[in-house]
Amino acid sequence: MRRWSAVCVGVLFCVTAFTVGFANDDFVHRLWLEGAFADYTPPPHALYEFTGSRTRDWLVAHEYVPWFTDPNWSLRFFRPLSSYSLALDHWLFGRSALAAHMHSLLWFVALAATVTTLLRRWLPQRASTLASLVYVVASGHATGVAWVASRHVLVGGTFGALALLCYVRSREGESRPGRWAAPLFFAIALCASEIGLGVAVFVVLYELIERCDALRVRLRAALPITLVSLVYLIFYASAGYGARGSAAYLSPFGNSLAFAAAAGTRVPQLAAELYAAVPSMVSSTLPLAAALALAGLGVLATGATALLVRLYQTDAALARRYWFLGAASIVSLVPLAGGFIGGRMLPLASMGAAAVIGGLLDTLLARAGAASGLRRFGSYAIVAALCLPHLVLSPLARLGLPFAFRQMEQAEQAIAAHAEVDGCPARSTVYTLPGSDPTVSMYSGVALGFLQPQRMQQLRGLVALSMTAREQKLERTGDDTFELSTFGPAALSPFEAVYRQAPARLGDTVRTNGLTAEVLAEQGGVATRVRFRFTRGAEAVCLMRWHRGALRRIQLARGSSLALPHEPGPMGL
Repeated sequence: MRRWSAVCVGVLFCVTAFTVGFANDDFVHRLWLEGAFADYTPPPHALYEFTGSRTRDWLVAHEYVPWFTDPNWSLRFFRPLSSYSLALDHWLFGRSALAAHMHSLLWFVALAATVTTLLRRWLPQRASTLASLVYVVASGHATGVAWVASRHVLVGGTFGALALLCYVRSREGESRPGRWAAPLFFAIALCASEIGLGVAVFVVLYELIERCDALRVRLRAALPITLVSLVYLIFYASAGYGARGSAAYLSPFGNSLAFAAAAGTRVPQLAAELYAAVPSMVSSTLPLAAALALAGLGVLATGATALLVRLYQTDAALARRYWFLGAASIVSLVPLAGGFIGGRMLPLASMGAAAVIGGLLDTLLARAGAASGLRRFGSYAIVAALCLPHLVLSPLARLGLPFAFRQMEQAEQAIAAHAEVDGCPARSTVYTLPGSDPTVSMYSGVALGFLQPQRMQQLRGLVALSMTAREQKLERTGDDTFELSTFGPAALSPFEAVYRQAPARLGDTVRTNGLTAEVLAEQGGVATRVRFRFTRGAEAVCLMRWHRGALRRIQLARGSSLALPHEPGPMGL
């Protein structure tokens, strides 16, 4: 199978991505590009800067984020090149999701072509063919094409792979221009996505493990890539990029200890996708025990793969190459551990893992052909054990994962269509509760604004009052005053943690343009009783709950209360 044959196979496995329209952050990006928020619209190069130039206090006051948002909250990602690619979609094709997906597919083709070129350079012919196949059908690529907002990983991955190709060709004496082209492409990759940092990991480990030159020569060769990395990291930290005040998104610049603790579980969970083909995107919705089990699986699968390389790869040069590629595939996961993890983050890391797996398959097939009896059976058994997850289950997941985004899209369409906002007072603010499912608590407002703009124009805004996954009770204690009590184990829901890291304290008070919230009780740093006073009066408020598959109005007489049991949203959260 030649390189373009492998790329074509990868394209075939992108077919289900075209069943998806716009969903989640796509709504935010499109509304920004359309200028729907006159006072909160970032420029076209900054669509991934969710706080933008606005402060947390301004965003809370104008009710673009919930009242409980951390005092230090900031969420900004430096991805200007990818941001411009989204703006280009809008300028050329308007609201055409099909055109946007075709644009993403072109980036996938460029990524796959570059990676397969690298694999052909690094591996023997059959090994490179198998590795290319493992790479192009990997489940992680599903999100990059199916979810337009995640295109940045394809753009960053493509330029990152080009940087590696230029670097390796230069080091192996085939391309003198590669000396300057490699750092240039690396810098471009970093302007597209932070996953580009994986290039520096591959380069450093290539020099330390693969190359046999004098150490001084190897260090000098890696210096340009290293300097670009340092400049990028200094700029990223000093300019305030990354995440702050969030327990879900973590930055080593904001909270190094929390980042390190998260990396201790998230890196093995990502490794489970690399070496056991288990989609890591499920980790954020798993109970703690299951999430730890996924991390354990990642450790076991990585260790088992390393053991197989140690036992079966007898060619010293190839073995050294596999150690370099395997080590790079794991170490390059560390910069990715700061957010919601998933296979979309793995276009560079999975290159190393695919090379190791393809090399193992080639070696084991050769041994099986030369052996007989139990040794032959054992070799074929290991081949089957590697093929089942990577060449059977992973491609099936690749085809199936886009339907999860399709389900989210359909859920958000239904929420926008059936939300009982028509009965809300004119120019009122809709406050939702409880809503631990992100399709309800995070995206119902932008879905309504994008899909049902005429209904949204009647409102002042829509924001979550609560995002817990626990039972609650709402009491109306005055004309404009309500109290919300929460019961059960005190813990932030996964998407509530996007907005909060610091513990809530008794007496904490937050004022927005529409309400004053005061914490009356807390448990373990989580607010369990909160008093809300709506400062515009009851006629400017529309309370809504997720109930029986829709956002429905809450109407309470003074002195009455309403039990709010947790009802899972469309995504089962």
